[in-house]
Amino acid sequence: MCSRQSIALHRLRTRLQDLELTDPDLLQAQAQAARLLAYDLWMLRESLNLAFTIHRNPRTEAARLRLNGLGRHADDLRRLRDGLRDRAPR
Repeated sequence: MCSRQSIALHRLRTRLQDLELTDPDLLQAQAQAARLLAYDLWMLRESLNLAFTIHRNPRTEAARLRLNGLGRHADDLRRLRDGLRDRAPR
């Protein structure tokens, strides 16, 4: 499942970066969304490393216990999506 999620995020980020936008507001939103998706890809990889570590140690276990939800970056991505939806022509 994580592999499929990683592929989906990577494809989404690639499609986003391939959009040829000229509007400054959309260019800014595009850059922000690309950064947030890149962060999500990084977090997915780090989460897998925590979940499937070969050499367990107290520091890894402490990090695993601190994990809670998807965090601020996921909230930022949702806010960006909602803001763009609100401004989209209907």
